[in-house]
Amino acid sequence: MNINPRHVICVLHQQNTPVRQISSQFSGFDYDVDFSQDVADPRMMSSFKASADRVSPSVTTDDWHAIEAHSAVSYILSPRMTPENALTVSRQTLALAVALLQAGAFAVKGESSGIAHGRTHWLELDSYTSKSLESALIRAWVRYPISDDCFYYSLGMHLLGMPDIELNRIGISEVDALDVIGGFMHFLLIDQPRNLDAGHTFHARPDSVRFQLSRERCTRYEDDDFFYNPYGYWRLNAVG
Repeated sequence: MNINPRHVICVLHQQNTPVRQISSQFSGFDYDVDFSQDVADPRMMSSFKASADRVSPSVTTDDWHAIEAHSAVSYILSPRMTPENALTVSRQTLALAVALLQAGAFAVKGESSGIAHGRTHWLELDSYTSKSLESALIRAWVRYPISDDCFYYSLGMHLLGMPDIELNRIGISEVDALDVIGGFMHFLLIDQPRNLDAGHTFHARPDSVRFQLSRERCTRYEDDDFFYNPYGYWRLNAVG
C-alpha cells in the first residue's frame, strides 16, 4: 500500500483570528472542520509541554501564558507528499505557520511529528530557510533523539521524504545520539548520497565512532498514524 505523508498542524488562537482565511491562501491545504473548535481545549498545555523541542528549547514563559489563554483550536492539513515534493510542501507548511503567528495566533505544533517551538523560534526557522532550507526544515519538523529500550531514533523525516534514523543505544549517550542522528539527517538531505546501501558505514566526524547501516521497516506506528514513516528507517549500529 502506498502511503503519502502529510503535515497536520495544531494552531492555538483567539476566536477572531483569521486562521481559516489564511490557510485557504495556501494551495492544497485543508482546514479541518471536524476537529477544529471555537472553545479552549484544557489538554493543550500538557500536549505542548510533551511536544516542546528539546534540541533547541524555545517555548518561553510568554508562550506558555499565551497557550493557556487560547480560546480556539484549529487543525490544518497539508497536501499529501511524495519524496519529490516533500521539501516544497514542508517549506510551505512552515510559511503557513509563520503567517498564522504573524496574524495573531498564539502557538503552533506539528502533529505529524509531535514537535512544538516557541513563537520567536518559528519565525527564526522561517528566516533560516534562506541560508539552509534542509537544515531549517529538519529543525522545524523533526523530533529527536527519542528513546526506547533499544534505540535512539528520530520522528518526522517522512515529512521531508526520507527514512527516519534509529541508533542502537548500547554504549551511546544521549549527547552522542544527538550528534550522530543530526549529522546523518543532514548527510541524507544535503549531500543526497546516491548509492547509500545496507552495509555501508557512517561517522559524524573523522575521529568519531563508525556506524554500519541497515534498512528497516517502520513498525513503531500503524500505517494510518500520522507518525508512520512509509520510507522506514536507517538503522545505525556502532562498529568501532
